Amino acid sequence: MRYGVDPSSMDRAEQLRREGADERAEARLDEAVAVAAGVDVAADISERGEADTEYQVATRQREDALWDSVERRTGTASSLEGKASAEAVNVRMGIDKGQGKPPREAVAAAPKKATNARKTPAPGKGITPQHALRPHA
Repeated sequence: MRYGVDPSSMDRAEQLRREGADERAEARLDEAVAVAAGVDVAADISERGEADTEYQVATRQREDALWDSVERRTGTASSLEGKASAEAVNVRMGIDKGQGKPPREAVAAAPKKATNARKTPAPGKGITPQHALRPHA
């Protein structure tokens, strides 16, 4: 140790500076490669997103078409035949055909606001002290 400075710690500090500079240079190179590849990745992600959206739209359209189909109603009617009377099956099919909503529509509809109960005055609320003291006619 000369002049209060340890030569080995100076060497170690210099080595750490070099390693840090090397790591920063390597990180910049990795970043440049990632940016160049990122353009391709972004385009691929965009294409996948468009394909996924198209698939979802087609699936919804197919589901909506199948929801109120003759095949579905016939299947429902045949499953009910052994369990209910013919009249009950006919009523169910009439209701199903006239008022049925596809499940996606039923879930997507916003819930309606509940009506508030009317507030009525509490018993004796309208009686004032002057009213209570008057003689009854």
